[in-house]
Amino acid sequence: GVLRKLIPHGLTIEAPEYGQALQRSGPLQKVFGQNVSERLNLIFEGPLNVAKIEMAKGLIPVAERQGQLRELAGFLNNVTGTQSLLAQGIGANQRLAESALVFFSPRYTRSSLALINQAFTGGIGGAEARKAMLSLAASLVLMPMALDIARGQGIHEGYFDPQSPWFLSTD
Repeated sequence: GVLRKLIPHGLTIEAPEYGQALQRSGPLQKVFGQNVSERLNLIFEGPLNVAKIEMAKGLIPVAERQGQLRELAGFLNNVTGTQSLLAQGIGANQRLAESALVFFSPRYTRSSLALINQAFTGGIGGAEARKAMLSLAASLVLMPMALDIARGQGIHEGYFDPQSPWFLSTD
């Protein structure tokens, strides 16, 4: 179903780079063995792939009607931080340099930037990117407030005041 429809349009179902690095890391495999390394990778890979599939289930009907399966696949890769650098034509040397020198996680960084860029486009990818960014912004504002309320502390008077030391913060 979902995978057959979206993989030809660019959806990636693979391990994030830290999972791939874990599989290649000699020290972990020497200490714990190949089996443990593969299981640790599944901890990262599994939930991301499930998230892609579940989001796709809800969005595929609209994307199909609008002929935007490629945009949907790109959005799903971007929102989960698993954009394929190889599929984008990024060479091995550049990927190695970015991994070692520039970013902790180049694919995640590129995916995040691509998601921001996608938010300024039309179609299903742009609409979903805007929703994702708005949800992130709302959670960043509301989460500290919810923690204070849950702990019975109430909201500080200056929580919404940018000049207050309590601006968007919790004890």
